[in-house]
Amino acid sequence: MLVSVMELMLISKHNSLVRNLLSSMADSFVGGYGIMCLCWIVTGMKYNALVCCKIYLIAYFLLLAVLVTCSVVISVRQKNKVDDINRHLSQFGYDDEYYRLLENYIGEPDTPAKMMVYASCLIEGGRYAQSRRAVEKIDFSSLPAKEQDEYFNICLYSAVMEGNKILANEIYSKGRLYFERAVTRRRCGGVQHTLGMLCLLNGNYENAEELFLAAFDRKDPAICCECCLSLGQCFIETGKKDDAKQMCFDAAKNTQTYSQACRLKQLMMKVEAAYGC
Repeated sequence: MLVSVMELMLISKHNSLVRNLLSSMADSFVGGYGIMCLCWIVTGMKYNALVCCKIYLIAYFLLLAVLVTCSVVISVRQKNKVDDINRHLSQFGYDDEYYRLLENYIGEPDTPAKMMVYASCLIEGGRYAQSRRAVEKIDFSSLPAKEQDEYFNICLYSAVMEGNKILANEIYSKGRLYFERAVTRRRCGGVQHTLGMLCLLNGNYENAEELFLAAFDRKDPAICCECCLSLGQCFIETGKKDDAKQMCFDAAKNTQTYSQACRLKQLMMKVEAAYGC
């Protein structure tokens, strides 16, 4: 399982607000000090410490007000972009214009980190082959260990979501050591979910259920819905229709994205078919 598009937007927006505030405070601190020193030099170094402190404080708060105002304006514009993306997605789905708007929001995918974010977004829209082509452009050897793990997670998730069993098992074989390392990390629920999807694809329902439950136990809000949807599918395959029905209710409470809503509808149809409705 990968982080959803909307969650990435919310994380990006939150980090941007905090980062901009801290940056504004730091810039104001340096700028205020610079203005104070300039005034002191221009006046022939006649100002005493008290006057210099007053100049510094006035300059600091004026600069902070200007910089914070600029940050707020930027944040509002970013929010408007998110609203445009959400509105387009709800009306037209994952079309080319959606990805153009998304690329405009996250910026040109010209770094490994941005490329993997963009690849994750392509998977959410069902563009699995395109997602793999995107990550193939990344220089794997240049990635830090955590991003190497995510690289293989994206590749495997795209293959299992596509239903390509041969490719999925091939990717897992190539990246087995990276998956084994990834599941030892504190936040490994996403990787556990992906490995559960591989087991589900291979018909290994017992191991799939164990992995989905382990991922769910991580209590990560980002993967709650995905785990419920996957467990529901697993229960359908093993004839546990009552459990599958409950997973539909649980997934409905945690649905965050258009893609999840579509897959929940598909799961509900399977549950209805299991009950003979």
